[in-house]
Amino acid sequence: MSSASSVSSSVYNSSDFVYWEQLDHENAHKLDLQDLKGITKDVKKTQVAQALLHRGLFRLEALMPPDRKSKAKPTKQMVLDDAGDYIEYLKERNEELEAKLEALLKNKEVDARVKDLEKELGRLQLFHDEVVEAVDKNRIIKFETNKKSK
Repeated sequence: MSSASSVSSSVYNSSDFVYWEQLDHENAHKLDLQDLKGITKDVKKTQVAQALLHRGLFRLEALMPPDRKSKAKPTKQMVLDDAGDYIEYLKERNEELEAKLEALLKNKEVDARVKDLEKELGRLQLFHDEVVEAVDKNRIIKFETNKKSK
């Protein structure tokens, strides 16, 4: 990710991006995202940035955290730079979340396997107990038989 600080025109930082991400989730149902229709993960960030610019999602006072309000009038390039930084941030977050999801799915598979093994262990324990009981009964029977024969 090109950090916000590496882009000279960007006045945002990762906490702003987290704030925007939260707003995106809160306002997703209000936005007409037809501009983003057909855009895949691999598309050039400028196309996504332009779509976001068209939606007016960047450099708006409403999107600024209260303690980071800016008086600067943004240029189109500033907006595109910030949109690009935000997109890079979201891509990284997406990768993190996909990795977490993959880990959770693996854990779920492991949990299911552990449960299966625990069931199998329980069955084996019951079988073992039955065998031990049968052997003990057999020993008692043999012992009783040996006692009587003496």
